[in-house]
Amino acid sequence: MAIIPTNKLMPGMVLKSAVNDITGRLLLGKGVEIGQKHLTIFKTWGITEVDIEGDVEDDAVKEDGVIQVDEETLCKAREEVLELFAFTDMDNSTITKEIFHLSVQHKIDRLNGV
Repeated sequence: MAIIPTNKLMPGMVLKSAVNDITGRLLLGKGVEIGQKHLTIFKTWGITEVDIEGDVEDDAVKEDGVIQVDEETLCKAREEVLELFAFTDMDNSTITKEIFHLSVQHKIDRLNGV
């Protein structure tokens, strides 16, 4: 699994999770193979990152903008950070959603001793 910035996406990658816009409208469903037109849609709607199935091709490292993490660590980090965001409206705020994702990334780093 990889959470990857949309500017690093390549056609042929498959979504692990659905992608929604700021209003919650579904832009692309879970399991869909990303095509060039989808990259344009993500850019148009301000989608900054998506969850991709499988491993990213060249075992990308964090400085390349890709975060490789095992499922257990990701779930633990999300659960702990979600407690801090319990009273926020992540579904309707792109900024809050982005801060949440950055917080999860930071928590993963701390859990991994980085």
